Amino acid sequence: MAIPRRALAALLLLAACDHTLASEPRVAVQDSLVEHGPPERLTVSPGKDATPAWSPDGRGIWYAWERLDRRDRDLCLGRLPATGGTRTDEACRLLPPASQDSVNWFLWPAPHPDGRRVLWFRWSQIRTARAGGRGEFVIAPIDRLADPTAERVLRRFPFTPAPPDGPLHTWPESPQWVDETTLVYLATQQTVPGNTATTQDTIYRGIELAKLLLTAADTASVTPIPGTDSASGFTLAPGGVIYFTKLFDERVYRTTLAGGARDTVFDFGVAGVARDPVWDGGRLFAIVGGEVRDTFLQNIGHLQIDGGGELWVAEGGGTQLVDAGHLWRHPARAPGGGALALEGRDLASGVTDIYVVRIP
Repeated sequence: MAIPRRALAALLLLAACDHTLASEPRVAVQDSLVEHGPPERLTVSPGKDATPAWSPDGRGIWYAWERLDRRDRDLCLGRLPATGGTRTDEACRLLPPASQDSVNWFLWPAPHPDGRRVLWFRWSQIRTARAGGRGEFVIAPIDRLADPTAERVLRRFPFTPAPPDGPLHTWPESPQWVDETTLVYLATQQTVPGNTATTQDTIYRGIELAKLLLTAADTASVTPIPGTDSASGFTLAPGGVIYFTKLFDERVYRTTLAGGARDTVFDFGVAGVARDPVWDGGRLFAIVGGEVRDTFLQNIGHLQIDGGGELWVAEGGGTQLVDAGHLWRHPARAPGGGALALEGRDLASGVTDIYVVRIP
């Protein structure tokens, strides 16, 4: 995944954003298949909206949104009603204008199954930095997002869960709760190539899947899931089953929380490279093809650069295009099924918003 970025910084203070926001109306756009309801655009900001996740009751969608009132373009968190409306429960890092030599990102929200807390990943790095930066998984009560003393840091990044020779987990993506004490995430390696004096592209290379185990004291341990090397996305299914994709691969694989053995369940073939799978009651949705390419960087290796793709569904041994009207990424299934929330990048404007696709 490539995200243009102008920076990232060191200390983080969590606070609720204090500005008044207009309602985010729902705007329907044309769908490729009439039997699937038109994607509904929930956000209309000219900035980037990303990494959607449903609340456990299905009434809200958490996501990261870009602040356009600051030069550093920080990413904040917020929650929208799933039926559209005004963003609430915001979390941002507020610093004076003099501190805009850094970027601070709050993203990848994962509402806890208890409905009272939310976990997210926050990252900080100095502007124009070629490497480095620090992040952490944080969990806090939803009603105390403005109180830094209420948050708990569960795991700091980067770190190596299996030292001394295990891979480095720099940046976690797609955290998903299995139950109230177990979370699975995609571990990636962060790369910032190029001249440090210019705007950078940050590139993330999938490393493996990992389990985070939460204790009663809100501390955590991490264990890699064997057999998931080079994973590029995953989805959880009942019975401890995990479906996942791999870098530069058109297939979807199946394993378990214990890892090890895996089998191939679908092959999207000539449609293109598959990633971001989502399980929905026997069907597998995935992002396929689109703006994805293999790039080789010296001393780093092959990287999958991903600008989004088409939404496909695999069921009954066949595959079918759902929508190609936008460049889609990071779909998330609604509790109980029936809908996907996902990032959609407009082909003309390049703006990324949050959409909902109905899947009867």
